[in-house]
Amino acid sequence: MKRIFTLLFLLISTITLLAQSEVRGVIIDQNTKESLIGATVVLKGTTKGTVSNVDGSFALAGVPKGKNKLEISYIGYVAKIVDINVVDNVLKLPVIELQPEAIGLNEISVLANIAIDRQTPIAVSNIKPAQIEEKLGTQEFPEILKSSPGIYATKRGGGFGDADVRIRGFGSTNVAVMINGMPVNGMEDDKVYWSNWAGLSDVTRTMQVQRGVGASKIAVPSVGGTINVITKTTDAKKGGNVFYDMGNDNYQKMGVTLSTGLLENNWALTMMFSKTKGDGYVQGTPFTGYSYFMSLAKKINDQHQLSLTVFGAPQNHAQRYNHLPLRVLDDKTDGRRYNCDWGYKNGQFYSNEVNFYHKPVAILNHYYTIDENTYLSSSIYASLGIGGGGYSNSTGVSLKYTADGQIDWDKVVANNIEYASKGTGGGIYFQNSYNYHQWYGALSTLKKKVGNFDLLAGVDLRYYKGHHWRQPDDLFGADFVIDKTKSAVNYYNKPVRAGETIYNDYQGEVMWEGLFLQSEYSVDKLSAFASATISNRSYRRTDYAQYFSDDVKKQLADNTDVRTEYESRLQDYIEGYRTNAHPNVSLLETEAYTINQVTKWQHFLGFSLKAGANYNLTDRHNVFINGGYMERQPILSTVFQDYKNIINTGAVNEKIISAEVGYGYRSQYFSGNLNLYYTFWKDKTRTGNVSDRENPGERLFYNIEGINARHTGIEFDCVIKPVDKVEITGMLSIGDWIWANSVDSVKIFRDETLVQTIPKMYLKGIHVADAAQTTAAIGINVETLPGLKIGIDMNYYDRLYADFNLNSRTLPEDEGVDVEKVPAYMLFDMNMYYNFKLGGLDASIFGNMNNVFNTLYISDAVEGDGDNGPYDNLGAVTGYYFGFGRTLSFGIKLRF
Repeated sequence: MKRIFTLLFLLISTITLLAQSEVRGVIIDQNTKESLIGATVVLKGTTKGTVSNVDGSFALAGVPKGKNKLEISYIGYVAKIVDINVVDNVLKLPVIELQPEAIGLNEISVLANIAIDRQTPIAVSNIKPAQIEEKLGTQEFPEILKSSPGIYATKRGGGFGDADVRIRGFGSTNVAVMINGMPVNGMEDDKVYWSNWAGLSDVTRTMQVQRGVGASKIAVPSVGGTINVITKTTDAKKGGNVFYDMGNDNYQKMGVTLSTGLLENNWALTMMFSKTKGDGYVQGTPFTGYSYFMSLAKKINDQHQLSLTVFGAPQNHAQRYNHLPLRVLDDKTDGRRYNCDWGYKNGQFYSNEVNFYHKPVAILNHYYTIDENTYLSSSIYASLGIGGGGYSNSTGVSLKYTADGQIDWDKVVANNIEYASKGTGGGIYFQNSYNYHQWYGALSTLKKKVGNFDLLAGVDLRYYKGHHWRQPDDLFGADFVIDKTKSAVNYYNKPVRAGETIYNDYQGEVMWEGLFLQSEYSVDKLSAFASATISNRSYRRTDYAQYFSDDVKKQLADNTDVRTEYESRLQDYIEGYRTNAHPNVSLLETEAYTINQVTKWQHFLGFSLKAGANYNLTDRHNVFINGGYMERQPILSTVFQDYKNIINTGAVNEKIISAEVGYGYRSQYFSGNLNLYYTFWKDKTRTGNVSDRENPGERLFYNIEGINARHTGIEFDCVIKPVDKVEITGMLSIGDWIWANSVDSVKIFRDETLVQTIPKMYLKGIHVADAAQTTAAIGINVETLPGLKIGIDMNYYDRLYADFNLNSRTLPEDEGVDVEKVPAYMLFDMNMYYNFKLGGLDASIFGNMNNVFNTLYISDAVEGDGDNGPYDNLGAVTGYYFGFGRTLSFGIKLRF
């Protein structure tokens, strides 16, 4: 009998196995065509399921023959039911595309020039929302990129939002940052101030880093690469979430998101608000930040769709400005946290370096499907920013420090009152530099499909007007301060009260007109593109200072009688000012004149040419090549020298040549990319100021022309998924970034007068600073229990060099001497993320520990830096920023 049951069991098992099959498929993002790793595939009505591999593929065994349903789901995407009819032992499905749970995301992705895997011939790294949510913790937003090839992200001084990111050795002025296709690099200086976008991590849908020439069609300063941030759009589902985070040094963050979902009238609205505050890891860097986001969408009909997005992140935070010498580590118990830029005033915290800004942005998008082969995507945007930063200034009086190395503000006040009692005004005052700007722009792209070609043409228009001014806001006990500016009539030696403008008061205007054309070709295994852009960048400057003529300045300097008369009149003016009498004193204004108070527009025409091709050798192997030539127009501070309306005739376009080859491999368990790049930068300009030894307190302007740089390197990254629930990531990047030539004849000016020429500046062969030229990373992410993910990441940095100082490279013995290389370092991070049910709601708890082993390291260095606070008496020593030690954070999110 036992044998009979055994035979029956074997027979039934064999029949069951013969009646079951394996279903295979590939899951990708509908918009970007990127493979979705870790998507869940479940046989509907059962617990049988699997997850997709690194190439988006899956294989689900044990599926009964006949008609069934597969349920495909992935966080942030609309779940999809796929009907299947299993006949054979193996059923291979067509590619399954998942649609994001958002309205208008596909159109924004096109406008923002998102690269497509195995099609767009460039090197890219993609960051998904899950990575931001699971791994960011209390880090700065750009730090989520730190495990990507060729990228060095640092907190700089360590203040909230003060982070910096460099790609292939190029800083923010040469890395294009775009939000939903809108360029956000400063119009005046091309910089990206991440503190203005401190809430961006809360609303980011996906982030793509395009290294090298990039896929961007508009003419943006993308020498190193492009960071494309796609924000959340209007959610297609009704619901929302609330979350709360807490961390070291009283870090707290809380927020809420609400969405109506797509209503019957085809309207949809999503809103988000959050608040962040804390004391800061670095001493004396407290912060408070807010973030808000609103997206309103309307599907008018099958041809037209509108969406309005408004977001902003008002914040204020104290900073650590001064670099510090290594001696700090011996002098202080926890020297890496030390900050000499603060102290106590009357028992209350008082910072000497602050930043406050609010830069709201509104973007209106219109998507128009003209016919099945023609599309028009347009965007208009506006930003009205207000804020600034503050720091102390003096009229020849130094700050006082306590024995602990903090600013003794009470002593500063006492000394200031005594100094002011002599009738000369305050010696030290706290001034804020303000900026109010208006920024308007329009982008429009027409796409026409003709056979195997996609033809694109577009326009990029921008206008910016920024008003900059400085004013003393705290006189530390004095009634007024004397402006020591020696060149402007309406400021020279005049008394200024708190809240009034002091010297630097000007308006910068920038206009940008750009056109672009691009042709994209795709057939079978080959895809290619060629693009051309042309742009005109124009500057105009209005200076509200009225300058003395050279003759008057010479009389004041050389003629005793004129100077005595002037000083006598000035003293009468000051006395009248103190008593609010304001006597009518000419102050030699009849002998002064206004120099070009409003300049003529200065125009700089530039263009770029880019081309590339990708060839898919097989379903697993692909190769690509790209190259380009671009011209980068000078920035405002280069066009007008020394913060005045003086035209810098040495301002020219910088020329960049770039080329890259790459190889990619995709399989079920392994995905990898290998690429080599070459960038040559010609005619780079470096401008700045140095002290005028003949006139203490005055600054001279220098203009270094004709610097060349060469950036070459090799990059490798991979994802390995050996088994379900386990993912291993890796990266290695080795760069060789050097200054390629020494410079003859560095010119130094006092106003328009050439006062000195440095015969030679020895730069050839020294390494480019501020970014580790060798980086590596390994990450392991494991789902140990259902819903529980644990991640461990290691990042290694080497060959990080200090920035050079102008005065340290002018002697023959400097030739061939490299800048200082700081010690290599390795950091470990850990994260935990757990999804579960709480009272019928989906909930998550998460935790992060960064720099697990509390490693002491240097993140930035400046050679011969003189800004060392109480350590200035050491002379020209190298100054450093020390990285953060161990930090912790925990949080919870509820979804409804």
